[in-house]
Amino acid sequence: MFELLDSFKANNVSMAIWTASVRKRSKPILDNLNLSHYFSDVVYRDCYDPEATFGSSSPKRIDALGGDILVDDSQFQCDYVNSVGKIGFKVTPFFSYVDNDLEELEELHKLVLPDVPFSIKRQSWLAKKMNKIFKKKPLLV
Repeated sequence: MFELLDSFKANNVSMAIWTASVRKRSKPILDNLNLSHYFSDVVYRDCYDPEATFGSSSPKRIDALGGDILVDDSQFQCDYVNSVGKIGFKVTPFFSYVDNDLEELEELHKLVLPDVPFSIKRQSWLAKKMNKIFKKKPLLV
């Protein structure tokens, strides 16, 4: 994921986050994961649909904000964006039990920056499992 964001930033792609989560929850997560610096703006649920419940929210009106592409894990949101003449790119949910689909991220890069070569470094299955099993845990003091 960071490779994709780094490439977008290096190629001056303006990015914003439109999240179905509230600011109080989302902002610390973005900051702790060191993601905030990639994005010029964040639209939190408090800003556009404060009454939303899990699984139901208003369409993400990127057309009203001058956006061109919505990357989202909701087919509803992608279909809405496509219906107003913009591009909706559906991705695997981040909370999925499935590993990130690297081809999906490479396809997104090709859509946004078709003339910029890009591929994500991959670990072998064994290296990935070993890193997960033997991941250094912080010492409790």
